[in-house]
Amino acid sequence: MPVVIAKKDQSFLFSTVKPLPAFPIRIRDIKINVRQVNFNVIENFVIFDLEISQDVVYVVDGRVTVQGFSDVFSGAMPVPGAQKGMEVRADVEVEIFYNSSGSSIFEQVLVNMSLQLIEYRNIIL
Repeated sequence: MPVVIAKKDQSFLFSTVKPLPAFPIRIRDIKINVRQVNFNVIENFVIFDLEISQDVVYVVDGRVTVQGFSDVFSGAMPVPGAQKGMEVRADVEVEIFYNSSGSSIFEQVLVNMSLQLIEYRNIIL
């Protein structure tokens, strides 16, 4: 039977710069997709790799253009009670705040992560 051993909520802020091939008149939209999340549980810590893809929709010379990007962010969360071999159940939300200057987009990527560490136990009734 699955038993929740530990829970942890934490936010991370990463900075990135995205070069565009042309000077945009304006950024119309940035579509975000969390493509993959990998977790490695060690004693009292959860280490993560998070891959985020983005489609930047912008206007150049009256034309709408899309440029795709992919980033990998890594980090570690202290989680008291975490042990190697535990299963991680995660809820990951990503927000992007940006400014553009010339042909570059300066981003602040906010990752909100909520984790549950699960251990399977035999329960005898």
